[in-house]
Amino acid sequence: MASQYQIFNQTAKSPEDMLVTTIIQAASNTMGGGIQWSIDAHGAGKNSRGGLDQSCRPILDGFAKLFKPIAESVKNTRPSNSYPPPFSGAVVKLSGLSWGVATQSSDGNKEFLHILKAPSGNTLTLPPPADGKVFTNARLLNGGLAVSLSQSNRGVTLMLPDGLLWQKPDTVIVMDVLAPGGVGLVNNTSRAVNYLGSSWSYQRNAKTREFRNDSHRATADGDSFSFTFNGTDVAWISSLGEDRGVVELVIDGVSQGTVDLSKGSGNFQTVFSKSGLPRGTHTLTGTKRGGALMTVDAFKVSELINDSELAFQDSTRFGPTAAELPGPWEPRGGSWINGHGFTFRFHGTAVEILGGSAHGSGDLVLTLNGQPHSTVHCHGGQTTRSLAKISGLPYQPHTLTGHYENRHPAGFIPALDGFTVTRPDFWSHRKDRGLGEINDDSHVSELKGSTSSHTFTGSGVEIITTKDVESRTAHYTLDGAGSSLWVGLNHYSPVTEVGCAVFRYPNLVPGRYTVGFQNAANPSGINFSFVRLNIDALRVYKGESSSASPLFWGSDGHGESGAWDAGVASNWHDGASPVKWQDFGAEDQMAVFAGNGGRIDVVTSIRVNRLVFRSDHYVLRGQPLELTGEKPTIHVADKVKAVLALPVRLPGGALLAADSYTAASHPDLITGSGTLIVENSH
Repeated sequence: MASQYQIFNQTAKSPEDMLVTTIIQAASNTMGGGIQWSIDAHGAGKNSRGGLDQSCRPILDGFAKLFKPIAESVKNTRPSNSYPPPFSGAVVKLSGLSWGVATQSSDGNKEFLHILKAPSGNTLTLPPPADGKVFTNARLLNGGLAVSLSQSNRGVTLMLPDGLLWQKPDTVIVMDVLAPGGVGLVNNTSRAVNYLGSSWSYQRNAKTREFRNDSHRATADGDSFSFTFNGTDVAWISSLGEDRGVVELVIDGVSQGTVDLSKGSGNFQTVFSKSGLPRGTHTLTGTKRGGALMTVDAFKVSELINDSELAFQDSTRFGPTAAELPGPWEPRGGSWINGHGFTFRFHGTAVEILGGSAHGSGDLVLTLNGQPHSTVHCHGGQTTRSLAKISGLPYQPHTLTGHYENRHPAGFIPALDGFTVTRPDFWSHRKDRGLGEINDDSHVSELKGSTSSHTFTGSGVEIITTKDVESRTAHYTLDGAGSSLWVGLNHYSPVTEVGCAVFRYPNLVPGRYTVGFQNAANPSGINFSFVRLNIDALRVYKGESSSASPLFWGSDGHGESGAWDAGVASNWHDGASPVKWQDFGAEDQMAVFAGNGGRIDVVTSIRVNRLVFRSDHYVLRGQPLELTGEKPTIHVADKVKAVLALPVRLPGGALLAADSYTAASHPDLITGSGTLIVENSH
């Protein structure tokens, strides 16, 4: 999806503007394409040959000078899968960036960080890569000077050499990819994976190119792993080689046969996959049955949701301009204001009028199908933008007229946000279509404006449609994690094509999102008389961020007393080295307290999904703990008593009452055989 900009008169007011716009486009054109700059020119006439507007020459020359040293980070690149940018509608805005954007080389072996908003010091801290990549060998693209790089499960830290300043308008840091990323991946260190047997060992090796650069290995027959997941499709990622063994696989107690890992070679290999499981929770178990070695690298999980399992809406929203707006109406944000009245024609069984007052107060007098209906008072103190709802209408065309009266003497400026129309035929469920669609069915819309959405928790999403000769334009939205994306796509095809993943964003920061789709085709005109949209299914990827991997209290992981802060002291251990407790908004963070107990002073409010107390005598005091994400839990091991002498907030905002908690008394919150004492709930 290429972009076109006009030099000088529109976007590029300077070489710096032109460079920043080009970089942002390279990092956000996820549908493919590039950017084309249209340069002002003087047209030929009389004795003139025309040519470049000379006032644009300094901008173009300045851009070329800035672009040349960093061209590798833009030309022949793709948007980064590790650091997807935050969208605002169809674009990414510089004002919406916290640090910048990222691109990746076409072969995926290099990551380019474009620091468009430099930090105040010489250190830049980024969240964990969304796709789980591991980086090495960071350096400035312009000049090649080395940049200090430190990566843990909680993020990436880059530090410029002393005395070196961030380059304006764009400092480009290039990093080599040490270990690959992927879509919907769960690492071997996840709490969803359990290992049984005495021969298991954890391996961290910079030369293996395994996912996140680590793996678990077992050498004894009978040792096993079990992976519990929620989805319909699962894959096991391992390594192949002559020294690998035979593994027996079982899903939910049903044998899946054996896999011989000695057949073939290489790491980061998909050695087993299963699709078509019922939606819900499942357990994959692998038991070593021969050979020298069994390796667990990662798992890939997704959930395929058929259209019959989605909730399709029987209502849709129309903007103010869907009505006739006589008088001095003018746009203001998402509303139109300062008019005298409107006429809205619709076909349906119900309608809702949205709006209010931009200033003062007055009455909105409503007439339906030529008959007086009701009067609504509009004023600035309204708590809702819903002015009126009219339901129970016969399914037929209607005309709704609104007229503003009794304006406040000090002035009344009405505001109209739009209308919501309900009709039963926005979507139809069509079965036994015989086209090869998933479950041989589809939800079909043949009305412009038909809308629906689905809220999910995951790390990626794709919408699967059927394209055909009657399909035209569809609009897609994706909201969550500080981003709000809008994309318009054309689904026309001269032949019927099934299984088309038309809207696909597989590498999101794991979290809660809402994906929406709308039939946006134009039903008028010879070439645009069809408005069909076929929704076949939706796939949600269920990968975990590395932030889900546990951090162990203490710089060596062995506990003791200390202070728990966010992003200051390296008083945690990730299994390899001391790290800071970084919080970039993830809702799956896990804290483990083992070794020697002690007093933990919580000096800043901390967000965490799971607390694990493996050792006795831990007491946490200070600022609140906020339990986040889905199903937060506190695990207290056998014969362990943990004390939380501080406020503990549940995801809904409620405080955990001062009390004694066990798995028996509070099974939805507590696991393990120990006891949790909450002493302070204020």
